[in-house]
Amino acid sequence: MYKVFINNKAVVFVEDMNNLQVSENDRVLKYTSAKVLFAEFEKFIKDDSKTNLYIISEKNVEKLFKIFISFFKEIEAAGGMVRNAANKIMLIYRYDKWDLPKGKMKKNEKPEKAAIREVMEETGISDIKIIKKLPCTYHIYTLKGDNIIKKTYWYEMFTESIQMPVPQTEEDITDVRWMNKQEITKALKNTYRSIFELFCL
Repeated sequence: MYKVFINNKAVVFVEDMNNLQVSENDRVLKYTSAKVLFAEFEKFIKDDSKTNLYIISEKNVEKLFKIFISFFKEIEAAGGMVRNAANKIMLIYRYDKWDLPKGKMKKNEKPEKAAIREVMEETGISDIKIIKKLPCTYHIYTLKGDNIIKKTYWYEMFTESIQMPVPQTEEDITDVRWMNKQEITKALKNTYRSIFELFCL
């Protein structure tokens, strides 16, 4: 299964609808052609009554997903969910939403290296190590007239550092905090759907 986020909407690519609960806010489409897929996607984006668009491919979901992302300019990014010794997780506040630190990868940069670099740059925290890889997320947005699909590599990280985080204001980050479980629950009421679902894994 692949899932692509567009704000609080999602396009989900599946082999069948088994074990999926579809509501009246969802639309289901059996894949027939790239032309129909793109037309249905554009219709879905404009329909405020629909939350999820399920695309069914009985043969090859991966191939179908590659067809879909070919509609867009691709960008890769990396970031981290950083935990400290007090079992708190660090969140940043940017564009009026709580988020996790992340950023675009440099040319020929490995995702793991990019993730650590971006976390350090955006929060000022050093001595970070990767614990494990988390699922990648995909989201779509428009930048300077281009339709972009961004793939973000995520990692669970740990630090024993007692440094106070410092927001990278030149990247429009206005706050960065270590949060306990209760604080995270509150923050996730004002975040992106992709980040919310990452925490729910």
